[in-house]
Amino acid sequence: DGLVIHSENFQALSLLQERYREAVKCVYIDPPYNTGNDGFIYRDQLQHSSWMTMTSQHLNLTSTLLNKESSFFTSIDDNEVENYKTILNRETHGLDFVANIVWQKRYAPDIRTSISEAHEHILTFASCPQTFKSTRSKLPLTDFQTKQFKNPDKDPRGPWKSDNFTAQGYRPNQMYEVTTPTGKKVTPPEGRCWVTVEENFEKLKKDNRMYFGKEGAGLPGVKRFLSEVDGVTPWTWWSHQDAGHSQDGLKATMSLFGRGGAFVTAKPPKLLERILTIANVSDTTTLDYFAGSGTTGHAVINLNREDGGKR
Repeated sequence: DGLVIHSENFQALSLLQERYREAVKCVYIDPPYNTGNDGFIYRDQLQHSSWMTMTSQHLNLTSTLLNKESSFFTSIDDNEVENYKTILNRETHGLDFVANIVWQKRYAPDIRTSISEAHEHILTFASCPQTFKSTRSKLPLTDFQTKQFKNPDKDPRGPWKSDNFTAQGYRPNQMYEVTTPTGKKVTPPEGRCWVTVEENFEKLKKDNRMYFGKEGAGLPGVKRFLSEVDGVTPWTWWSHQDAGHSQDGLKATMSLFGRGGAFVTAKPPKLLERILTIANVSDTTTLDYFAGSGTTGHAVINLNREDGGKR
């Protein structure tokens, strides 16, 4: 159900202006990084400014395709990340900065270099950051995270883990004394207070949601049940275990096209699936106008097969 246009991408973006006006929920692009080895021809003395001009022209055409719920993700390396962020802030007429995600693209250092590069950036913008916050999806728990939930007290609600019951700062109504099951009286550590008022603490305690350590004499923790966890809030560090690495992208294209037809710089499908999951595009349109190896389309198909979505 997708659309592939084989064209110079500026012309293709121009063709999409009316049909997809304000219809794109998510944009992901992996543009040329201006490394001098990207296949784009510039006059040497104008390589930097020519790249910025090319980028600005594409971004200007992108803005008409976005709506108030749209998000924009773009990969870039250290060569142009500062300038790219500036261009995005200035040129796209309605996108605001959300985060600079750092993706660990390598899992081992390159011994040929003085300091081995391990990461790329994924600049993240949204038409409305507040709307993006309320509509974006959380990420599913990994196997490692799930294994942290145990049920040592045979709670009928299932596996749980203890979360910190203190917060930074001083709030007078959250500085009460707590009596542990052993009779020991405890107060918040210096510089911190309990996360809620005493009345709420008593309700949690009555509902068997407070934990005081194996011996019952420690600082209180609140039980978080696995059955009640709706996912994990994304953060800006994406390890190769969570989001794949460059070799995964190469292997994916080799499995489809053989070694001779593989894309050396292809992004791994796992990375794009993660982005599209966060963007919450289960029944809407995603645009990639530097399609390259087609990984974005690959990720869309994978996710639709997984959950029956209509991306």
